[in-house]
Amino acid sequence: MQQRGRAASGAGDLQAAAQVVEMLLIKDHSRMKFYATTPYDGTHEQQHKLLPISHPEDWEVASGEFKRGDYWKEPEDQES
Repeated sequence: MQQRGRAASGAGDLQAAAQVVEMLLIKDHSRMKFYATTPYDGTHEQQHKLLPISHPEDWEVASGEFKRGDYWKEPEDQES
């Protein structure tokens, strides 16, 4: 029984850590967007990759288009 508790706690810890990383990526994106003098590609791809871990319930019900990342990709980068 205690093993299940550790696994659940580990999953919760991983989700919380992914959410922290997600917020740091957003903060870095804002910093680079508003203050950087060098070219910057953004953090959208990294944020998208975290979604299944940071928001598993939302990811489970997300559309295929969303899961592919169509919302942040340039039209020529989208897969059919």
